[in-house]
Amino acid sequence: MKILIRDAESQLYLSSKGQWCASADEAEDFFTATHALYVARVEAVQDFQIVLYSPSAGRPTSVLENPAQFDEELYPTALLQTSPNWGF
Repeated sequence: MKILIRDAESQLYLSSKGQWCASADEAEDFFTATHALYVARVEAVQDFQIVLYSPSAGRPTSVLENPAQFDEELYPTALLQTSPNWGF
């Protein structure tokens, strides 16, 4: 299973280095929904979805709609402003 970020409007997936791609197989795996939310905030993605993707099934198995209802306590804005990369 992969945890992906998908643009809600274009349906493109975020890949490494901040590029967007059409293929979920080429998308960056963020491993946890919390980390995906963090990266979406760092990249300032406005309208996005967190997608649980099964490569063996070749399709998303679950989609979290409107995860922008993000808990500020997990990653305070001050931390986001100083974070240089997506590192764990």
